[in-house]
Amino acid sequence: MDKYRPALTKRYIVITAVASLAIFATLGYSNPPAKGGAVSKSITDTTRSNSWKAITWNNGKRDVTSWLNPEEYAEFYVPNNSPAEQLKSTTALRNANSQQVKTHGITTIWRAEPQQVDSIVNKSLADSASATENTKRPPNVSPVFHSSPRPNSPRMALPGNVIIRFQSDMAVENIDIWLTQQNLLKERSLPGDGLTIVVKSEPGMAALNLVKRLGNQTEIYEISPNWWSEPQLR
Repeated sequence: MDKYRPALTKRYIVITAVASLAIFATLGYSNPPAKGGAVSKSITDTTRSNSWKAITWNNGKRDVTSWLNPEEYAEFYVPNNSPAEQLKSTTALRNANSQQVKTHGITTIWRAEPQQVDSIVNKSLADSASATENTKRPPNVSPVFHSSPRPNSPRMALPGNVIIRFQSDMAVENIDIWLTQQNLLKERSLPGDGLTIVVKSEPGMAALNLVKRLGNQTEIYEISPNWWSEPQLR
């Protein structure tokens, strides 16, 4: 099974990058950086939208709202885990009375009671915070969000990392200084003028909380979580 891991890792990077750039365009970038999978269903693909909770944060330019779905969560393939460890973690989630809704490539959507979803998401966040380089990462688990309160609006989730576009008068050589001051680590720079970068964060609410913390920084032109967005069938 190990021979398949490089391909899966590469696929993980491509999917999250493409989804995030699409979200950047949706959020209204005036100058965004240049630049799926088969669906399998096991239960009905609908949720009660009247139970969704509006979550609002500032993206550097304006307030943005997404709707948190308390009945679902997303699990992402973990590149650093062996296939056996990944299967074990997935089975553990399924045994916690979770129902599999669908799978998109490396992303699986699960459904459970709201209290259970909250417990699973919070446990993943705590485990991620306590993980070290010498331990295997826990499952990458995120709450499920929607871009609007419409019942069938596409799902979104947070596989980790945050995308930052700096103000045009920010000197590229000062970005690393700013990151050090904010205690942040750069994952990579996106193509273009060097003012758009990906910053490391844990998956799930950790990524959104980082966006909330940085949204009002004067050096930032626009900021967004590295969203995964549900592929739409055409």
